[in-house]
Amino acid sequence: MKGRVAVLGTGFMGSAAARRLASLGFEVYLWNRTFERAVKLANELGGRAFRTAAETVSHVEAALLFLSDDDAVLSVIASLGRVDGLVIVNLSTVTPRASVAAARHLESFGGCYVEAPLIGGPRVVERGEAIAIVAGPEKCVEPGEKYVKAIASRIFRVGVNYGSAAALKLAFNNMLLASLVSLVESIMLLKAYGVDPNVFRDVLKSTFLAGIADRFYERVTQDRVDTTFRAKLAAKDSRYISQAAKEAGSLPLLSQKIEEIYNLMDYSGWGDEDYTSLLRFLRRLKAH
Repeated sequence: MKGRVAVLGTGFMGSAAARRLASLGFEVYLWNRTFERAVKLANELGGRAFRTAAETVSHVEAALLFLSDDDAVLSVIASLGRVDGLVIVNLSTVTPRASVAAARHLESFGGCYVEAPLIGGPRVVERGEAIAIVAGPEKCVEPGEKYVKAIASRIFRVGVNYGSAAALKLAFNNMLLASLVSLVESIMLLKAYGVDPNVFRDVLKSTFLAGIADRFYERVTQDRVDTTFRAKLAAKDSRYISQAAKEAGSLPLLSQKIEEIYNLMDYSGWGDEDYTSLLRFLRRLKAH
């Protein structure tokens, strides 16, 4: 075994990371708010599941956090108690303010905290091809990167200041979501004027916007896609982008509107659908 590592949060991303780590020879210890979900994954991987996060981390050298939002991260960290010498790598998408608070709390209880939010979905993580954005002091980053490198093929360090990696991840998600919403709006405009959207796709692929067409076009135009990133989490991320911008004295020009769009999906019962299901949702909304 390469070592014992805890995965706290066994949603799409946490489960993918656990599978990747187990395939590389790590002994994986699992916790999830829904205990049965952790048990099922533990049985699949030959790992162990625990009912509390504190008990889970008591058996390992490092813990990886894959949690849904600020409240979940801060709640789990507050539940750990003393964690002397434990390296905790937070791969969740959270606000810079929450990440700084998590770091300060862990430092006061003997832990070593690393920010390492990921770019890439569950399939990318399971192949070990994610991109990681890392921040924190070298004394924590150096031992933590052993685990990050297991799931990420590229690592970008953004310094020692907590909050910087969280801010970069939010900036990336702002661009990602804005590109998707813009594509969906453009397709709806073309349909209204009787223009074949497939021609639009070909035009995009002939320009610097080819990456948007390659990433999103097929997914947004399909009748159904597998969920890898829920619409309600896209709304959360947009809210965090807006909050972080305001706290920094910047203007959230797009994030508030994107949050409204994805909140509408959530309130309409589409919150657990994939975020790329936006076009299908808007067409259904228009038909009613």
